[in-house]
Amino acid sequence: MAQIFLVIEEVELASAQGRELAVRYDVAFAPGILLDGKLLGFGRLSEKRLRWRLAKK
Repeated sequence: MAQIFLVIEEVELASAQGRELAVRYDVAFAPGILLDGKLLGFGRLSEKRLRWRLAKK
């Protein structure tokens, strides 16, 4: 299994930035996961799907 190194920034949904991102990316509920400025998913994202999407990078 390959290792993937990420820089992660956590933004509170209740903050102004969090609300703006949620509206911009149409995040239905937390957590919203963005990767390189694109919505990767929100809510309960499976590890398999997350690894698959990261491997495509």
